Parts: sequence; structure tokens; C-alpha cells
Amino acid sequence: MSRTLTTATSAATAQTVTTPAFLVEIDFSTVIRLSTRNDQTWNSLTWTGGRIGKISGLQWDGKGQQTGTIEIINSDLAYSALVLNEGVADRPVKIWKFYGDNPALLDPVAVFDGVADEADIGPDAVRITLVSSKTSALYAPRRFIGPAIGFNHLRPAGSRDTWGGQTYILERV
Repeated sequence: MSRTLTTATSAATAQTVTTPAFLVEIDFSTVIRLSTRNDQTWNSLTWTGGRIGKISGLQWDGKGQQTGTIEIINSDLAYSALVLNEGVADRPVKIWKFYGDNPALLDPVAVFDGVADEADIGPDAVRITLVSSKTSALYAPRRFIGPAIGFNHLRPAGSRDTWGGQTYILERV
């Protein structure tokens, strides 16, 4: 499928030196939207500039799994507090790449659509490791309980447990 470049993207890519910009969306309880450039408006949303230190290692492996790292500047400790309070594991993350400033609707191109895996909190930055969404992580339960993890005595299949207003029926896989 071919794609026609917008005028802004064509002009930016025709320059001798071209530096891409990125828009990053991380799905915390309040979604954060960051830009590697100054504040940007794209798709009727505001993207805060000046907080991304770098985006690195965006790549696909031979199995189609995508990985990468986002480094968020943490000078006011706001992002380390957010990560410590809400965690990052399995949080949806999307990244788009564009050229120039104030991209038109069709300028940014999606370069990552996956989840956060883990975070490393340093004195000046929060580094978030990115991985592809795994279909096994999209369903509950994510952990199977059985002898392999130390449970040798389980209730019989078909047993019913009520917890938190819901009834769970135990099944064997």
C-alpha cells in the first residue's frame, strides 16, 4: 500500500539533514502525551514537549516482536512518582514519528504499538522498556496455578468460589 507524503513531510525529508520527532502516548490512569519537540497539537490533542530524553532501540526481531526504550526526563520527580504509584507493566504505549513541527493529521506515522515492560528510575530520568503486546497477556488469568509453581493441592474442577461479587468456576487446562 503506497502513501503520499504531505507537503511538510516532503519538505523536511528533502533537507540535507533530517531529524525526526516523536509523539509518545502512555496509558496511565490519566493518559500522558509527550513530544520530543516543543509542545505540539496533533489529532486534536496536546503533546507536552521537553520531557523525552531519547527514544532508542525501536526494532523488530525475526519473530515480529517489537522492542525499544523511552527515556523520560525526571527533573521534578513527577514521572518517577507516577511509575512508582501506578506501575508500568502491560501499560499500552504508542509512538508516532514525524518531521517538522505542528504535524498535520496525516504526517505522523505509527512506529510502535505495544506495552511497557519495566522501568528503571534514575536520579535524572525514567527509562521504560517497551515490548510487543502479547496475546497471552490480553486475557485473564495471566498466571496458571499448578504444581509447576508450588501448588500441589487444588480444589476439584467445577468448584465455585465467590469473591468480590463475582463467582469463579475452577477449570483444568
